Amino acid sequence: MEKTKFLMLLSLSKTNLAVGKKVLDTVKAKIDPAAAPLWIDSQGVGLFMESDLPAWQIWQHMKLEMPLDDWTAVKELLVLQIGPGWYARDNQTKAAAWMHARYPRETY
Repeated sequence: MEKTKFLMLLSLSKTNLAVGKKVLDTVKAKIDPAAAPLWIDSQGVGLFMESDLPAWQIWQHMKLEMPLDDWTAVKELLVLQIGPGWYARDNQTKAAAWMHARYPRETY
């Protein structure tokens, strides 16, 4: 069975790089060991991942796995399913390379 591809976007209400790193560690331990960060900084996280779980269960899993102190620093957590309908201005970026490896498309 093919896994579904997701992009998780997490925005933090407080500047806290440690929470971003914990999110990546949690995703790698509980959801997708091959999860690839698009970015991690003190204001948020963007992660590419694949899972058998639907988006709402990934979201719920993250809420249950994060300590309350870390969860209170979360401003927003979006789990977006991604697919073949994508376009990037620059095909040399990390995000475009990840997408192209999973959803090849013709170059325009």
